Amino acid sequence: MSNNKDKVLYFDIHGMHCQSCPLLIETNLQYEKCIKEITINLVTGRARIVVDQSTDAYTVAQLIKDVNPDKFSASWISPDNEKRLVFSISGMSSIHDVKLITEALNANKEDVKSCTVNYSTHTAIVTTFCPDDKNATRALVLRLKRDIHAAVKDHKVTAKQIQPLIKEERTKDEPAQYLRRSLINALVGVALILFSGFIPLPLTLSGQLIGLFIGGVTFGVMWQTGKEFFTDAWREFRQNRSSNMNTLIALGTGSAWLYSMLLVIAPMLFPVAALSYHFLAINMILGIINLGKGIRANAQEQSKSKVQNLAQVYIDLQPQTALVLKNEHKKRDLNTLRNEDFVEIPYLKIKEGDIIQVRRDERVPVEGIIVSDTKTMMDQATLTGESGDCEKRKGDEVFSGSWNKKHTILFRATKNGPEGYLTRVIADVDKSSASKPSISKLVDRLAVVFVPSIVAVSVLSAAGWFVFGPVPALPWMIKSAMSVLLCACPCALGLATPISTAISTFMFSIEKILVKDASAIEVASTIDTVVFDKTGTLTKPEVRDVYIGENAGDWDKATIMQYVASLEKGFDHPIAKSLMKEGVYKELIPCVDAMKAEQGVSGKVNNLEVLVGNLSHLESNGIDIPEHYKVKENQNSEKGLTSIYVAIDGECVAVASLKHNLCPDAKKTVQDLQARNIEVIMLTGDKKEPANAVAKLLGIKKVNAEFNSQQKKQFIENLKKKNRIVAMVGDGINDLEAMKAADLSIAVGSWTHASSAAHVATQKLNFIPGLIIAEETMKNIHQNLYWTGFYNLLSLTAATGLLYPLFGFVLNPVIASISMGLSSIFVVLNSMRLTYNIDYAVGVYEKSITEPATFFAKLLHMFSFRGLFQALEMVFTFSPQHLDKKSADKEMPSLTSQSPKKSSNGSLPAQPNYRKSPPSSPSKFNHSSRNPIQIKMEDAGKRNTIVH
Repeated sequence: MSNNKDKVLYFDIHGMHCQSCPLLIETNLQYEKCIKEITINLVTGRARIVVDQSTDAYTVAQLIKDVNPDKFSASWISPDNEKRLVFSISGMSSIHDVKLITEALNANKEDVKSCTVNYSTHTAIVTTFCPDDKNATRALVLRLKRDIHAAVKDHKVTAKQIQPLIKEERTKDEPAQYLRRSLINALVGVALILFSGFIPLPLTLSGQLIGLFIGGVTFGVMWQTGKEFFTDAWREFRQNRSSNMNTLIALGTGSAWLYSMLLVIAPMLFPVAALSYHFLAINMILGIINLGKGIRANAQEQSKSKVQNLAQVYIDLQPQTALVLKNEHKKRDLNTLRNEDFVEIPYLKIKEGDIIQVRRDERVPVEGIIVSDTKTMMDQATLTGESGDCEKRKGDEVFSGSWNKKHTILFRATKNGPEGYLTRVIADVDKSSASKPSISKLVDRLAVVFVPSIVAVSVLSAAGWFVFGPVPALPWMIKSAMSVLLCACPCALGLATPISTAISTFMFSIEKILVKDASAIEVASTIDTVVFDKTGTLTKPEVRDVYIGENAGDWDKATIMQYVASLEKGFDHPIAKSLMKEGVYKELIPCVDAMKAEQGVSGKVNNLEVLVGNLSHLESNGIDIPEHYKVKENQNSEKGLTSIYVAIDGECVAVASLKHNLCPDAKKTVQDLQARNIEVIMLTGDKKEPANAVAKLLGIKKVNAEFNSQQKKQFIENLKKKNRIVAMVGDGINDLEAMKAADLSIAVGSWTHASSAAHVATQKLNFIPGLIIAEETMKNIHQNLYWTGFYNLLSLTAATGLLYPLFGFVLNPVIASISMGLSSIFVVLNSMRLTYNIDYAVGVYEKSITEPATFFAKLLHMFSFRGLFQALEMVFTFSPQHLDKKSADKEMPSLTSQSPKKSSNGSLPAQPNYRKSPPSSPSKFNHSSRNPIQIKMEDAGKRNTIVH
């Protein structure tokens, strides 16, 4: 039995032909003290061996070979061969199936390192060792499928391999790879330094032979540690007729090696003073470059992990399958349906109109409207920002990813599977991580001409030394040309923006802000005007009363609002939501031909034409409005209320009076924006009286009321013509034209209703922390760019020899390569400080941190090493996969289970208790006022606590 002090190694064993072969190996190895446990699979040739911590893989491989050196050999499977296989599992009926499938997969110890089976999303994620051979990989997948199929005996369970929504591939910039190369360069470099006093000049045959030997060793080291630079530079030139960072490295080190070998082969062509090898410089240069790339790659891995963890929050909430009602049962009474009337299909195959069953402790696969009579409780905090559970009943909307916590429900899908809100949010996160701010695009254009310019400077520098340099000129030419090539760092230029942008995207998510385009970060840092929509943004409308006129006939309030709710159920406007809540009805009536116009909506309910909107909407549709309704609207205006007219079958029957309740953080948001010298303007389609009443409460001085969508758009464009940087803030539904016209569009409210046209979506109105994050991000990017420009200019001046007449100094190639590495490291460290800077700035705004009051205290804070130490800790922690491991460890749900029960008639139970524990660790989402995204992100990388 293994313990915590043991480690597990995996091997591919070659040469086994029958069952006696693994038995022979197991028998021989079990007597070795270092071997704790051994399992060999003859079919796959895979061995899982548990050894003590002091035993390395090469020792075990040798022990296997020693059993029969002529027959057996073993190759260790390093962790670099780990891959994740994702399966969609159909047919799981309870959490007990999760336990059985997990045990079945873990029993295959030779192939499976770890696995996670998720009942909520009906997926299994298996960490395994996939061989490079496609046939072997296919065979492994088939074996894992068979294990899943055979795990559950009492009913059919099937598995299908799927591609994960986020492709987690290891890049060639893996930190450990570069660090290993750097170590090789360092060892060879130290050896050359130690024996430098014994290396003769190539003036004799023995001197030339020694030079050839050192050159050969250096070439081998270059092949091992620098082959990537040469091949990439050649590929870039051959395919694109262009150059990059690796071009400079290849030209610098390659020319140094060729020059040194030419000294060895034909020393008579050079003066004795020029017979100086550059083999040591080559090793030192490659070592420093590899070390810098390792540090940079580690920082990039950590930045990428932050963004991937953000997307993974939503991916973990998306069920991969759905229980859809079979076509032959769609006309039956919903109360008589049985479990066997549903079929399990991949969620991507869901069609609009499908009837879908979601049982207790399962998640909703796609958006829809509940059609069953059962009431339930839903946790939809991740997408809507609602902190507590909300009751859902017939006619209510459900969102993809929401967690059904109480009763089985049936709902009709209102979207196709791939069109769900959750899928859209995942796509927005991916889009955000791939986008660049405009300043980054400028840097990309500079990088295109950077390398050719440096090569040109290198040639001019060599020519200058040839004409004006001391005799012999050749060593000075080579030294200066190499230094120019090696000191310039387009790598630092390229790192100036992406790491900062990735970190800021992660920090935005903690503040419940989703940035869909990185260019929005740059714009947000310069905003000087914010234009707010009123209804649904600054206020939440609530029905105060419903006035029914004398001409309404037999229409009563309950019936009128039933018709209104049946019409409004398909619209996302805040007024529509408030009217639906007011609808007192037994059930919704089917509505057809629902249409949205500028000032209202219309449709057919129970074959009667229903119109809901303002006075202009009804009059434009030929509805005659009795005078007493207009009197009621005037009375409402005096009270600051909004009037909504209702017409049924061509007759105006009611006026609903809407009160505008201020959003909880509306006043603080407006005050804080004004305190930052940002002008605040209200732009609404509502009447002047209610708009002015709300503006007075909020302290907004500029109000523009009764504007339609085109007028709103024109107003934004006029502001931009005055050189104002304008942000348009709306609920993301009825302000699309104005949002498109603004420099920055911000959709406020649940992410399910956030406008696809908006640059930024936020679940809370107070987006000031987002502006602070944008300002700190751009400040950080500018620091990186200023440093890179200054540093490169200074290094190039020293490398070309322009300082030689004044100081007798020319930058050495080794020092030049160090300066190049330091430039990249500085940019990385400064970018990693961004987390600290953002935490500090947001903390000061939220008054959780006291800002330094005196000039001396501010100076101390400016030069504080706290942020630098945190950056160093992050950069030099070479375990970029630790975040993923933490997420995986917490993914496995509790295995407490209870078998599903059926009622006596076989119909669906009222409260099927399929399991007691929540899916996919949603217990974190409960009993907390914080948004689940923030909780999950804090698991992935907690914000630093700053104490002063």
